[in-house]
Amino acid sequence: MNWRRFFIREGRLHPAWRVALYLIAYPLSMMATNIAAVIVYLSIAHGSLSELALQPERALPLGLKLVSILATLAATLLVTYLFCRFLDGRSFASLGFQRRRGWLREVAFGLALGLVLMGGIFLVEWGCGWLAFEGFAWGSEPLGGVLLSLLAHIAFFAPAAIEEEVAFRGYVLQNLREGWGIVPAVLLSSAIFGLFHSLNPHVSPLALADIALGGVVFSCAYLATSSLWLPMAFHFAWNFFQGPVFGFPVSGIAVEGLLATRVGESIVTGGPFGPEGGLAGIGANLAGLAFLWLWTRRSAEN
Repeated sequence: MNWRRFFIREGRLHPAWRVALYLIAYPLSMMATNIAAVIVYLSIAHGSLSELALQPERALPLGLKLVSILATLAATLLVTYLFCRFLDGRSFASLGFQRRRGWLREVAFGLALGLVLMGGIFLVEWGCGWLAFEGFAWGSEPLGGVLLSLLAHIAFFAPAAIEEEVAFRGYVLQNLREGWGIVPAVLLSSAIFGLFHSLNPHVSPLALADIALGGVVFSCAYLATSSLWLPMAFHFAWNFFQGPVFGFPVSGIAVEGLLATRVGESIVTGGPFGPEGGLAGIGANLAGLAFLWLWTRRSAEN
């Protein structure tokens, strides 16, 4: 057996080994930056780590959440750039950031797709009695505060979507595709994407399978365009309309939305994990695949 070929391909480290190293460096960099963010926040706010640890996720200070997610995004971009530059021998932009003709249309379609799918889940669950609609946020809070909260959620969910798409559909998917082909790359990168959510609150095997299926959908969004604009916009819109707008939990994390809703626990709704933990999320993902196929077919005809 040629051991060199097992590790080296075309003068570079084999793509599978590059992914393995990336999946070590990526979470370690996130942990390091989050620890640094907490230390900086506590030094400014004059708080203590013990007090912070006792607070539930939804009660954590908004400032800390924003600093943490921005630090995580910065770490992910830096690690991915270094891997692209020194292990892959290619530019960071080649992952899918070229602003070619039609990229804004891809962003718009991704945003619309997230709205339609989450809106569909809301209407189906409401119509079937699985969800109770209790009013609008501005009915109990000042409108200015509601809008400020919405902007803060945009500032949180946009970097989160970019970070995950750069990591999983940018680096992991594309390197696995180079090493093993499209189908194994999509399946394996999506499975890894699901496993990275295994520590989320209220997680279940169905939720992990649902998120992995979401990874397949986002992968197809990348493959349909060979860019990250569509999957980033779609990923952001999926989370943003799911939580801050329609009031569903987002991957196990409770979020106060523009619409005050109360969802019952069932295999359909996903209970406290949100739609991604139930059959509603699976249905929305399958609908997303259908919409992507129709959009790709129409784009090819024009």
